[in-house]
Amino acid sequence: MKNKPSRQVLRARSRAGLSTTPQRQRGAAAVFAAIALIAMVISMLLAINVGRLYYAKRDLQKQATLAALAGAAIGSGCSSGGVPTTDTSSGSTLWNAVKAAIAANNGNSNAAAAAVMTGINGARAVEVGWVNDINGQSFKDDAGATHTVTADGARHFVALPDTDSHIRAVQVNLATTAPATIGASFFPGAASPLITASATAEQRARGSFYLGTGVAALNAGLLNQLLGTLLCAPGDTACQKNIIALDVASAFSGVAKVNVSLGQLATAAGVSVQDLSNPLTLNTTTPVLNKLLNGLASSLGSTVSTGVSSLLKNLAAASTNPNGVPLGNLLGTVDTIAAGVPFVDLQTLILALGEAATASPDGSVKPIALPINLDIPNVAIARVFLNIGKPPKFADYVRAGQGCDASCAETAEISLFVRIQAGQVLTGLKSAINGLLNGLLSLLGGVLGLGINITIAPNPINIGVDVNVAQATARLDKLQCPTANTPSPVASLSATTALASVNLGTFSGTLPAVGTAGIVPPLSSGTLWPVAEVKLDASHACVGLSLLGLCIGVPLNLGTSDLVVNLGLTNLTAGMPGNAFQPLSDITRFTQQTNTGAQPGDPTYYYLADGAPSSPNTSPVNPQTIGSPLALQLNLAVSTKENGSGLIGALIGLVSNLVNGIVGLLQPVLDLLNVTILQLLNGVLQLLGVQVGSATVIMDGVIVAPPSLVTSELPSAS
Repeated sequence: MKNKPSRQVLRARSRAGLSTTPQRQRGAAAVFAAIALIAMVISMLLAINVGRLYYAKRDLQKQATLAALAGAAIGSGCSSGGVPTTDTSSGSTLWNAVKAAIAANNGNSNAAAAAVMTGINGARAVEVGWVNDINGQSFKDDAGATHTVTADGARHFVALPDTDSHIRAVQVNLATTAPATIGASFFPGAASPLITASATAEQRARGSFYLGTGVAALNAGLLNQLLGTLLCAPGDTACQKNIIALDVASAFSGVAKVNVSLGQLATAAGVSVQDLSNPLTLNTTTPVLNKLLNGLASSLGSTVSTGVSSLLKNLAAASTNPNGVPLGNLLGTVDTIAAGVPFVDLQTLILALGEAATASPDGSVKPIALPINLDIPNVAIARVFLNIGKPPKFADYVRAGQGCDASCAETAEISLFVRIQAGQVLTGLKSAINGLLNGLLSLLGGVLGLGINITIAPNPINIGVDVNVAQATARLDKLQCPTANTPSPVASLSATTALASVNLGTFSGTLPAVGTAGIVPPLSSGTLWPVAEVKLDASHACVGLSLLGLCIGVPLNLGTSDLVVNLGLTNLTAGMPGNAFQPLSDITRFTQQTNTGAQPGDPTYYYLADGAPSSPNTSPVNPQTIGSPLALQLNLAVSTKENGSGLIGALIGLVSNLVNGIVGLLQPVLDLLNVTILQLLNGVLQLLGVQVGSATVIMDGVIVAPPSLVTSELPSAS
């Protein structure tokens, strides 16, 4: 039997306001259950709304990623006819491609796509710019502003104007309002948040090419002497003799076929490929080429013949130039993906490095005094100087259609200075003029009392020629990526030829010794240079006897004659006028090769163009040449200007004999100029990879990577 509570217990519960019956206890439990149910409903609605927000965010991020990947293909040129499109304005090709990708993943609704393309934090919905490959990397844009990304180990996007040559990535910034809250009455005052998503993608589609003849066109002696000047310190005759003894020319046929990669060059210079990407801080110090050439011989290893390897080591042993080599000025910015890909023939590299070794401490380049003996005994002495204003520029895996600031290859900018000091001609010239005049006028002078005044050109007779060769240029106009129907890329190139201006004139001063740099005397202005002037005055002639200034006879006015003998100086221009780019035949034949220098995220292969120096396959259009080499020839003319009257002014025979005599005396000097220009100029230019009036373009290789996501970092508030 169940015990009932005592009367005292019931009375205490009543005073406390507690239920004294089981029915009242059951009512309290119902209240607690209702409150718990409401909490459960709110929690469920909160979980549903958070889930919907998460899925909406994920969906928006997916749209941004796919749109950025589609935009990267357009920005690289792979999906836009081979020409990168970086115009981000509404309705542009890039904008429409991004919008189409968003619509395709947003119910195929253009309206829905347009609704989310509002941008983030002041950044536009579609932007183009640069992304770093190296932690904390920096670069300078076309406007000259320097940008440095945060050194946090991540890749970051730097927005750039649509026309900047450093563009390599596309960023898509999307924003939308979160889905409406379910059970909004349970969350009074709660507004739908703004959902944002950003994606940056890139696609590396780049080509490598360069210009140059690649063939030495000089005899062994001159080639060795030129290399001796480049590799040896001034006045180091022992070094010169060692290089000449190496018989460099006979081995250059092998050197010209060897291609040096950036990785091999980095090994030879004792730096990393990463260092090569920042040329402003790169400078290889003394001995200038010893370490570099020895390193090249080692890094090339078994890829070259023993003769080529021995040649490099022998050249290294001979080089003693104490100056530094600014490698960065020669190589420019390097893409790390090209580290293992051949990019330049060894011959051109040696000459370019040798030229850089003659740079002054202030960065200017000293003219190289070529050790060439062009002196003609008893006639004239000549000096030839070579100056490379700008070294050759190699296009190391550049984007197509970006203009010459970013994607052009160029030959060297070269000036050749010829200075001929013909002082020894002067004595013969004076004797000839005096002999002719005395022989023809002795009788008249004695009978008529002629006044004869002969003015000879100043001593010495200095003739100079300046040949300035502007850079030939090649550019990559289009690069169509491989497709299922076209398994190889297609590269479209165009080029301009090297334009040469030939200036003639006179100069003053003395010439330095053979092989000494010194200062090149500048040319004077003007196109006519008076060699001699002869004045005959018979206005007070005396037919009879002239005694002590008195005429014992008949005074007559037989006239005057003023004869000026001039050397005509003509300035020439050789090359293609207008410097317009000429399209070349498309390069369509490539062979897939392993990319031994691939970095993380890079493709493991590249496309080697058939016909490239290291390719096993030939090609009918690679390399290809536009224009035709021009043989420059100077014909300096000797002319006369005559004013006269009377009998003396009519002595045409005297003038003819005088001019013929002077031309005969000056002919060795004129021949010296022509021999120098024809045999020396063209040879030196070809040795340095330049052909006046033509351009030879060599396609090297193509790298194409699939579009890839770089970062999902949101743009910061501006």
